[in-house]
Amino acid sequence: MKNRSYYNLDYINTYLTFSTVYIFPLIIYYFHKRRLSKLHLIYSLIISVILSLFPVQPSLATLGQTNVRTVGYAHKFLSAIFGMESFLLNLILFILLLAGCYITMSLVIDLIKKFQDKSIDNPSIFSLLWISFLIIMPFSFQVWEKYLIMILPFYAAAIYTQIVTNIKNEKVNSSLQS
Repeated sequence: MKNRSYYNLDYINTYLTFSTVYIFPLIIYYFHKRRLSKLHLIYSLIISVILSLFPVQPSLATLGQTNVRTVGYAHKFLSAIFGMESFLLNLILFILLLAGCYITMSLVIDLIKKFQDKSIDNPSIFSLLWISFLIIMPFSFQVWEKYLIMILPFYAAAIYTQIVTNIKNEKVNSSLQS
């Protein structure tokens, strides 16, 4: 069965959006503990708008083999509550995508800085795994939320490591200013 394209950008949208759903409490904690960068927010907004042109949807293979119109249980649940093509569902998915883009961009920028400073540490592997997942999975034949299950612990560890590092840096900076 043929897919929409060789590299499916809607899969990136799906994985960024639903990774945010599945680790939502950690996402709330992340935004509570971190200062938002306006520049990162603008870039994330631009990326989110571009990725929104490739909406969350099942693969052609899934549609051809089944009658399933969602990419997993969270998508099915949200679609049942708000309606499959409703404005409210699309707004919620966009906000989740924006949060996923912001956090992923933050992880990528931190990783680039570590490479430039030649200060890669062991927890950097968590960010590398998440980024690798996002690069490789759009080549896949099908898109499902369940594929996130194998990578979510590493993504959560990358986010948590970034939160802890940020808290430590703020404490060091405040003690230096005192």
